[in-house]
Amino acid sequence: AVVVAVAFSPWVWIFKDQILPDFLFMLFTYAAILFIDARTFSGNTIQKIISRGVCIGLLAYLSYGTRSLGLLLIPALIMSDLTRCRAISRSTMICILVFAGLYFAQNTYLHSDQSYLHLYMDGLTLKQDDHIDSATIDTAAEPEVSGPNLGKIIGDVWSRMFSNVAYYHNVASSYWGGGINVTVEKVIYLAMGVLAIVGFIGVVLKKPYSGDYFLVVYVIVLLLVPFRQNRYLLPLVPLYFIYILQGVEHLSARLTLPGRASVTLGGILQAGVLLTVMFSYVVKYNSLNFGNLANGVEKKESVEMFNFVRQKTPEDSLIVFREPRILSLFSGRRSTIHHWPDNPDDLWEYIVEIGATHIVLQKRSAGIAIEDDYMSGWITHYEGRLSTIFENNDFYVYQIDAS
Repeated sequence: AVVVAVAFSPWVWIFKDQILPDFLFMLFTYAAILFIDARTFSGNTIQKIISRGVCIGLLAYLSYGTRSLGLLLIPALIMSDLTRCRAISRSTMICILVFAGLYFAQNTYLHSDQSYLHLYMDGLTLKQDDHIDSATIDTAAEPEVSGPNLGKIIGDVWSRMFSNVAYYHNVASSYWGGGINVTVEKVIYLAMGVLAIVGFIGVVLKKPYSGDYFLVVYVIVLLLVPFRQNRYLLPLVPLYFIYILQGVEHLSARLTLPGRASVTLGGILQAGVLLTVMFSYVVKYNSLNFGNLANGVEKKESVEMFNFVRQKTPEDSLIVFREPRILSLFSGRRSTIHHWPDNPDDLWEYIVEIGATHIVLQKRSAGIAIEDDYMSGWITHYEGRLSTIFENNDFYVYQIDAS
Protein backbone atom coordinates (compact mmCIF):
# COMPACT_ATOMS: atom_id res chain seq x y z
CA ALA A 1 0.00 0.00 0.00
CA VAL A 2 2.88 2.37 0.75
CA VAL A 3 4.52 1.61 -2.59
CA VAL A 4 1.26 2.31 -4.44
CA ALA A 5 0.55 5.48 -2.45
CA VAL A 6 4.02 6.87 -3.19
CA ALA A 7 4.12 5.72 -6.82
CA PHE A 8 0.82 7.43 -7.66
CA SER A 9 1.43 10.48 -5.47
CA PRO A 10 0.56 13.79 -7.17
CA TRP A 11 3.67 15.26 -5.54
CA VAL A 12 5.81 12.74 -7.43
CA TRP A 13 3.97 13.61 -10.63
CA ILE A 14 4.56 17.35 -10.16
CA PHE A 15 8.22 17.09 -9.18
CA LYS A 16 9.06 14.67 -12.00
CA ASP A 17 9.08 17.59 -14.48
CA GLN A 18 11.97 19.31 -12.68
CA ILE A 19 15.68 18.52 -12.75
CA LEU A 20 16.12 17.72 -9.07
CA PRO A 21 18.33 15.35 -7.05
CA ASP A 22 15.56 14.27 -4.68
CA PHE A 23 14.49 11.05 -6.40
CA LEU A 24 18.08 9.81 -6.67
CA PHE A 25 18.59 10.89 -3.05
CA MET A 26 15.57 8.81 -2.01
CA LEU A 27 16.93 5.76 -3.88
CA PHE A 28 20.32 5.80 -2.12
CA THR A 29 18.90 6.84 1.25
CA TYR A 30 16.27 4.13 1.49
CA ALA A 31 18.66 1.53 0.08
CA ALA A 32 21.09 2.43 2.88
CA ILE A 33 18.27 2.20 5.46
CA LEU A 34 17.26 -1.26 4.20
CA PHE A 35 20.85 -2.50 4.37
CA ILE A 36 21.30 -1.04 7.87
CA ASP A 37 18.19 -2.76 9.22
CA ALA A 38 18.95 -6.07 7.49
CA ARG A 39 22.13 -6.58 9.50
CA THR A 40 22.48 -9.23 12.16
CA PHE A 41 24.84 -8.86 15.11
CA SER A 42 25.72 -12.47 15.85
CA GLY A 43 27.25 -15.37 13.91
CA ASN A 44 28.83 -13.08 11.31
CA THR A 45 32.12 -13.85 9.63
CA ILE A 46 34.71 -11.12 9.23
CA GLN A 47 34.00 -11.13 5.48
CA LYS A 48 30.30 -10.39 6.10
CA ILE A 49 31.10 -7.61 8.56
CA ILE A 50 33.49 -5.94 6.13
CA SER A 51 31.25 -6.33 3.07
CA ARG A 52 28.19 -4.94 4.89
CA GLY A 53 30.15 -2.02 6.31
CA VAL A 54 31.62 -1.13 2.92
CA CYS A 55 28.23 -1.46 1.19
CA ILE A 56 26.41 0.73 3.72
CA GLY A 57 29.25 3.27 3.73
CA LEU A 58 29.13 3.50 -0.07
CA LEU A 59 25.34 3.92 -0.12
CA ALA A 60 25.50 6.55 2.63
CA TYR A 61 28.14 8.47 0.67
CA LEU A 62 26.11 8.26 -2.56
CA SER A 63 23.15 9.67 -0.64
CA TYR A 64 25.34 12.50 0.69
CA GLY A 65 26.94 13.04 -2.71
CA THR A 66 23.48 13.52 -4.17
CA ARG A 67 22.20 15.81 -1.42
CA SER A 68 24.06 17.06 1.64
CA LEU A 69 21.31 15.79 3.95
CA GLY A 70 22.52 12.27 3.24
CA LEU A 71 25.10 12.98 5.95
CA LEU A 72 22.27 12.38 8.45
CA LEU A 73 22.40 8.65 7.72
CA ILE A 74 25.53 8.40 9.88
CA PRO A 75 23.94 9.60 13.16
CA ALA A 76 20.86 7.49 12.33
CA LEU A 77 23.14 4.45 11.90
CA ILE A 78 24.90 5.08 15.21
CA MET A 79 21.61 5.61 17.07
CA SER A 80 20.26 2.38 15.57
CA ASP A 81 23.33 0.47 16.82
CA LEU A 82 23.06 1.90 20.32
CA THR A 83 19.41 0.88 20.48
CA ARG A 84 19.82 -2.64 19.11
CA CYS A 85 23.09 -3.77 20.69
CA ARG A 86 24.04 -0.99 23.15
CA ALA A 87 27.34 -0.41 21.31
CA ILE A 88 28.70 0.73 17.97
CA SER A 89 29.15 -2.39 15.85
CA ARG A 90 32.23 -3.24 13.81
CA SER A 91 30.29 -2.96 10.55
CA THR A 92 29.26 0.57 11.55
CA MET A 93 32.88 1.51 12.23
CA ILE A 94 33.85 0.23 8.78
CA CYS A 95 30.91 2.12 7.28
CA ILE A 96 32.02 5.37 8.94
CA LEU A 97 35.59 4.90 7.70
CA VAL A 98 34.40 4.30 4.12
CA PHE A 99 32.03 7.25 4.26
CA ALA A 100 34.67 9.55 5.81
CA GLY A 101 37.23 8.64 3.15
CA LEU A 102 34.82 9.38 0.30
CA TYR A 103 33.54 12.50 2.08
CA PHE A 104 37.00 14.04 2.42
CA ALA A 105 37.96 13.01 -1.11
CA GLN A 106 34.91 14.82 -2.49
CA ASN A 107 35.48 17.93 -0.39
CA THR A 108 39.14 17.98 -1.40
CA TYR A 109 38.99 17.23 -5.11
CA LEU A 110 35.41 17.92 -6.28
CA HIS A 111 33.42 20.43 -4.26
CA SER A 112 32.59 21.32 -0.69
CA ASP A 113 29.26 22.11 0.94
CA GLN A 114 30.83 24.38 3.57
CA SER A 115 28.94 27.32 2.06
CA TYR A 116 25.75 25.96 3.65
CA LEU A 117 27.37 26.16 7.07
CA HIS A 118 28.68 29.65 6.37
CA LEU A 119 25.21 30.78 5.30
CA TYR A 120 23.70 29.34 8.47
CA MET A 121 26.28 30.93 10.76
CA ASP A 122 26.03 34.29 9.00
CA GLY A 123 22.32 34.29 9.74
CA LEU A 124 23.02 33.83 13.45
CA THR A 125 25.70 36.51 13.74
CA LEU A 126 24.84 39.95 15.04
CA LYS A 127 26.91 42.61 13.33
CA GLN A 128 27.28 46.00 14.88
CA ASP A 129 26.87 47.80 11.57
CA ASP A 130 23.25 46.54 11.43
CA HIS A 131 22.41 49.25 13.97
CA ILE A 132 24.59 52.10 12.71
CA ASP A 133 22.80 55.21 11.55
CA SER A 134 23.99 55.83 8.00
CA ALA A 135 23.99 59.60 8.60
CA THR A 136 26.67 59.26 11.30
CA ILE A 137 29.04 56.87 9.49
CA ASP A 138 32.54 58.15 8.91
CA THR A 139 33.15 57.16 5.29
CA ALA A 140 36.87 57.02 5.92
CA ALA A 141 36.55 54.39 8.63
CA GLU A 142 35.46 50.78 8.50
CA PRO A 143 32.55 49.95 10.85
CA GLU A 144 33.62 47.76 13.71
CA VAL A 145 32.07 44.30 13.66
CA SER A 146 31.26 42.59 16.92
CA GLY A 147 31.32 38.89 17.60
CA PRO A 148 28.29 36.60 17.83
CA ASN A 149 25.68 37.59 20.40
CA LEU A 150 24.49 34.48 22.29
CA GLY A 151 21.11 35.97 23.18
CA LYS A 152 20.40 36.91 19.59
CA ILE A 153 21.55 33.51 18.34
CA ILE A 154 19.13 31.71 20.67
CA GLY A 155 16.33 34.08 19.70
CA ASP A 156 17.07 33.59 16.01
CA VAL A 157 17.06 29.81 16.38
CA TRP A 158 13.67 29.78 18.13
CA SER A 159 12.20 32.28 15.68
CA ARG A 160 13.49 30.26 12.74
CA MET A 161 12.13 27.01 14.17
CA PHE A 162 8.63 28.42 14.70
CA SER A 163 8.70 29.98 11.24
CA ASN A 164 9.81 26.71 9.64
CA VAL A 165 7.18 24.74 11.57
CA ALA A 166 4.47 27.02 10.15
CA TYR A 167 5.93 26.76 6.64
CA TYR A 168 6.24 22.98 6.54
CA HIS A 169 2.85 22.61 8.22
CA ASN A 170 1.31 24.49 5.28
CA VAL A 171 3.32 22.43 2.80
CA ALA A 172 2.26 19.14 4.40
CA SER A 173 -1.39 20.17 4.53
CA SER A 174 -1.29 20.97 0.81
CA TYR A 175 -0.54 17.30 0.12
CA TRP A 176 -4.22 16.56 0.62
CA GLY A 177 -5.45 19.71 -1.15
CA GLY A 178 -6.20 20.46 -4.76
CA GLY A 179 -9.90 20.92 -5.31
CA ILE A 180 -11.55 19.29 -2.31
CA ASN A 181 -13.60 21.39 0.09
CA VAL A 182 -11.25 23.29 2.42
CA THR A 183 -12.88 21.83 5.53
CA VAL A 184 -12.64 18.31 4.13
CA GLU A 185 -8.97 18.87 3.30
CA LYS A 186 -8.25 19.96 6.86
CA VAL A 187 -10.09 16.96 8.28
CA ILE A 188 -8.13 14.56 6.06
CA TYR A 189 -4.84 16.24 6.97
CA LEU A 190 -5.65 16.11 10.68
CA ALA A 191 -6.82 12.48 10.55
CA MET A 192 -3.75 11.35 8.59
CA GLY A 193 -1.54 13.27 10.99
CA VAL A 194 -3.07 11.55 14.01
CA LEU A 195 -2.65 8.14 12.38
CA ALA A 196 0.97 8.93 11.49
CA ILE A 197 1.75 10.01 15.06
CA VAL A 198 0.09 6.90 16.47
CA GLY A 199 2.02 4.73 14.02
CA PHE A 200 5.34 6.45 14.76
CA ILE A 201 4.89 6.08 18.52
CA GLY A 202 3.86 2.44 18.11
CA VAL A 203 6.91 1.62 15.97
CA VAL A 204 9.35 3.45 18.26
CA LEU A 205 7.98 1.81 21.41
CA LYS A 206 8.07 -1.64 19.83
CA LYS A 207 11.29 -1.62 17.82
CA PRO A 208 12.72 1.56 16.27
CA TYR A 209 14.55 1.23 12.96
CA SER A 210 17.22 3.39 11.35
CA GLY A 211 14.55 5.03 9.18
CA ASP A 212 12.82 6.28 12.34
CA TYR A 213 16.04 7.86 13.58
CA PHE A 214 16.71 9.31 10.14
CA LEU A 215 13.27 10.94 10.21
CA VAL A 216 13.98 12.55 13.60
CA VAL A 217 17.36 14.04 12.67
CA TYR A 218 16.08 15.07 9.21
CA VAL A 219 13.13 16.97 10.68
CA ILE A 220 15.35 18.66 13.29
CA VAL A 221 17.70 19.90 10.57
CA LEU A 222 14.79 21.12 8.42
CA LEU A 223 13.51 23.19 11.32
CA LEU A 224 16.93 24.75 11.97
CA VAL A 225 18.20 25.65 8.50
CA PRO A 226 17.37 29.10 7.09
CA PHE A 227 16.51 27.97 3.55
CA ARG A 228 13.22 26.16 2.96
CA GLN A 229 11.65 24.47 -0.03
CA ASN A 230 8.56 22.30 -0.26
CA ARG A 231 10.53 19.56 -2.04
CA TYR A 232 12.55 18.97 1.15
CA LEU A 233 9.52 17.02 2.43
CA LEU A 234 9.41 14.76 -0.64
CA PRO A 235 11.93 12.19 0.74
CA LEU A 236 9.74 11.81 3.84
CA VAL A 237 6.60 10.81 1.93
CA PRO A 238 7.34 7.03 2.09
CA LEU A 239 7.91 7.21 5.87
CA TYR A 240 4.76 9.33 6.23
CA PHE A 241 2.64 6.58 4.65
CA ILE A 242 4.43 3.85 6.57
CA TYR A 243 3.47 5.56 9.83
CA ILE A 244 -0.09 6.17 8.64
CA LEU A 245 -0.61 2.49 7.83
CA GLN A 246 1.20 1.42 11.01
CA GLY A 247 -1.23 3.66 12.88
CA VAL A 248 -4.13 1.98 11.09
CA GLU A 249 -2.81 -1.47 12.06
CA HIS A 250 -2.23 -0.33 15.65
CA LEU A 251 -5.79 0.95 16.00
CA SER A 252 -7.30 -1.94 14.03
CA ALA A 253 -5.91 -4.43 16.52
CA ARG A 254 -7.84 -2.65 19.27
CA LEU A 255 -11.11 -2.00 17.43
CA THR A 256 -12.21 -5.59 16.65
CA LEU A 257 -15.85 -6.21 17.50
CA PRO A 258 -16.52 -8.97 20.04
CA GLY A 259 -18.28 -12.17 19.12
CA ARG A 260 -18.59 -13.60 15.64
CA ALA A 261 -19.02 -10.34 13.78
CA SER A 262 -17.31 -10.74 10.43
CA VAL A 263 -16.81 -7.04 9.89
CA THR A 264 -14.53 -5.21 12.25
CA LEU A 265 -14.10 -1.54 12.89
CA GLY A 266 -10.45 -2.09 12.10
CA GLY A 267 -11.26 -3.35 8.62
CA ILE A 268 -13.54 -0.37 8.05
CA LEU A 269 -10.74 1.95 9.18
CA GLN A 270 -8.22 0.31 6.82
CA ALA A 271 -10.59 0.51 3.86
CA GLY A 272 -11.52 4.08 4.77
CA VAL A 273 -7.91 5.27 4.81
CA LEU A 274 -7.11 3.64 1.46
CA LEU A 275 -10.27 5.04 -0.14
CA THR A 276 -9.49 8.49 1.27
CA VAL A 277 -6.02 8.42 -0.26
CA MET A 278 -7.47 7.28 -3.58
CA PHE A 279 -10.20 9.95 -3.49
CA SER A 280 -7.69 12.71 -2.68
CA TYR A 281 -5.40 11.64 -5.51
CA VAL A 282 -8.22 11.49 -8.06
CA VAL A 283 -9.39 15.00 -7.14
CA LYS A 284 -5.82 16.34 -7.25
CA TYR A 285 -5.09 14.83 -10.66
CA ASN A 286 -8.39 16.16 -11.97
CA SER A 287 -7.09 19.69 -11.33
CA LEU A 288 -3.64 19.20 -12.92
CA ASN A 289 -2.67 20.23 -16.42
CA PHE A 290 -1.55 17.22 -18.44
CA GLY A 291 -0.63 19.27 -21.51
CA ASN A 292 2.75 20.53 -22.57
CA LEU A 293 4.73 22.60 -20.07
CA ALA A 294 4.12 26.29 -20.67
CA ASN A 295 7.69 27.25 -19.75
CA GLY A 296 9.62 24.04 -20.15
CA VAL A 297 13.00 23.33 -21.71
CA GLU A 298 11.32 22.42 -25.01
CA LYS A 299 9.81 25.89 -25.45
CA LYS A 300 11.00 27.47 -28.70
CA GLU A 301 12.76 30.37 -26.96
CA SER A 302 14.54 28.02 -24.56
CA VAL A 303 15.75 25.81 -27.41
CA GLU A 304 17.03 28.89 -29.27
CA MET A 305 18.99 30.04 -26.23
CA PHE A 306 20.49 26.58 -25.58
CA ASN A 307 21.51 26.25 -29.23
CA PHE A 308 23.13 29.67 -29.25
CA VAL A 309 25.13 28.99 -26.09
CA ARG A 310 26.22 25.57 -27.39
CA GLN A 311 27.18 26.82 -30.86
CA LYS A 312 28.37 30.40 -30.33
CA THR A 313 30.29 30.32 -27.04
CA PRO A 314 33.74 28.79 -26.44
CA GLU A 315 33.83 25.34 -24.88
CA ASP A 316 35.64 26.66 -21.80
CA SER A 317 32.98 29.31 -21.10
CA LEU A 318 31.57 29.71 -17.60
CA ILE A 319 28.02 31.05 -17.73
CA VAL A 320 26.07 32.66 -14.89
CA PHE A 321 22.44 31.49 -14.91
CA ARG A 322 19.80 30.94 -12.25
CA GLU A 323 19.32 27.31 -13.38
CA PRO A 324 22.91 26.13 -13.89
CA ARG A 325 22.16 22.41 -14.03
CA ILE A 326 19.66 22.87 -16.84
CA LEU A 327 21.98 25.11 -18.84
CA SER A 328 24.90 22.71 -18.45
CA LEU A 329 22.76 19.74 -19.45
CA PHE A 330 21.39 21.30 -22.63
CA SER A 331 24.33 23.43 -23.74
CA GLY A 332 27.38 21.44 -22.62
CA ARG A 333 28.86 24.53 -20.94
CA ARG A 334 29.91 25.04 -17.34
CA SER A 335 27.42 27.14 -15.41
CA THR A 336 26.98 28.65 -11.95
CA ILE A 337 24.19 30.44 -10.14
CA HIS A 338 24.56 34.00 -8.90
CA HIS A 339 23.57 35.42 -5.51
CA TRP A 340 21.70 38.59 -4.57
CA PRO A 341 24.01 40.73 -2.39
CA ASP A 342 22.93 44.17 -1.18
CA ASN A 343 26.05 45.71 -2.71
CA PRO A 344 26.08 45.12 -6.51
CA ASP A 345 29.89 45.35 -6.48
CA ASP A 346 30.01 42.15 -4.44
CA LEU A 347 28.32 40.24 -7.26
CA TRP A 348 30.69 41.75 -9.84
CA GLU A 349 33.71 40.78 -7.72
CA TYR A 350 32.36 37.24 -7.46
CA ILE A 351 31.87 37.01 -11.23
CA VAL A 352 35.41 38.23 -11.90
CA GLU A 353 36.86 35.94 -9.22
CA ILE A 354 35.35 32.77 -10.68
CA GLY A 355 36.22 33.77 -14.24
CA ALA A 356 32.66 33.90 -15.60
CA THR A 357 32.45 34.78 -19.29
CA HIS A 358 28.71 35.16 -19.93
CA ILE A 359 25.43 35.89 -18.15
CA VAL A 360 22.03 34.55 -19.20
CA LEU A 361 19.09 36.60 -17.93
CA GLN A 362 15.46 35.53 -18.18
CA LYS A 363 12.67 37.93 -19.09
CA ARG A 364 9.28 37.92 -17.40
CA SER A 365 7.81 36.18 -20.43
CA ALA A 366 9.90 33.12 -19.49
CA GLY A 367 7.55 32.60 -16.54
CA ILE A 368 10.12 33.09 -13.76
CA ALA A 369 10.21 36.65 -12.46
CA ILE A 370 12.20 36.03 -9.28
CA GLU A 371 15.40 37.64 -10.58
CA ASP A 372 13.99 40.31 -12.90
CA ASP A 373 14.03 43.34 -10.63
CA TYR A 374 17.42 42.68 -9.05
CA MET A 375 19.33 41.44 -12.09
CA SER A 376 17.80 43.98 -14.48
CA GLY A 377 19.01 46.78 -12.22
CA TRP A 378 22.38 45.07 -11.84
CA ILE A 379 22.77 44.73 -15.62
CA THR A 380 21.96 48.43 -16.05
CA HIS A 381 24.55 49.33 -13.39
CA TYR A 382 27.27 47.43 -15.29
CA GLU A 383 26.05 47.90 -18.86
CA GLY A 384 29.42 49.37 -19.86
CA ARG A 385 31.09 46.03 -19.04
CA LEU A 386 28.48 43.80 -20.68
CA SER A 387 27.68 43.23 -24.33
CA THR A 388 24.35 41.81 -25.52
CA ILE A 389 25.17 38.99 -27.94
CA PHE A 390 21.78 37.23 -28.05
CA GLU A 391 18.15 38.12 -27.37
CA ASN A 392 14.77 36.52 -28.00
CA ASN A 393 11.38 36.83 -26.35
CA ASP A 394 12.48 35.07 -23.14
CA PHE A 395 16.25 35.51 -22.73
CA TYR A 396 19.24 37.83 -22.94
CA VAL A 397 22.79 36.51 -23.27
CA TYR A 398 25.52 38.95 -22.21
CA GLN A 399 29.24 38.66 -22.75
CA ILE A 400 31.33 39.86 -19.80
CA ASP A 401 34.27 42.22 -20.23
CA ALA A 402 36.22 41.40 -17.07
CA SER A 403 39.04 43.81 -17.98
